[in-house]
Amino acid sequence: MKPTVGRIVHYIDKNSAHRAAIVTVAGRESLNLTVFDPRGMTYGVEYCVESSGGESNTWHWPERDEA
Repeated sequence: MKPTVGRIVHYIDKNSAHRAAIVTVAGRESLNLTVFDPRGMTYGVEYCVESSGGESNTWHWPERDEA
């Protein structure tokens, strides 16, 4: 699935924490995101690529509950 503006993804920060993020720009190979920290404050991330194994400064689709 191709991410589009307004979709929610998970961003992996430099501490390997997963944060909620909204796609603000969807490029061919990277995204710009607005990321939410645990206090609800936001910050921007540019040129973020899809995670292939949990690396920092990457994004991935949220996991789905199978319940």
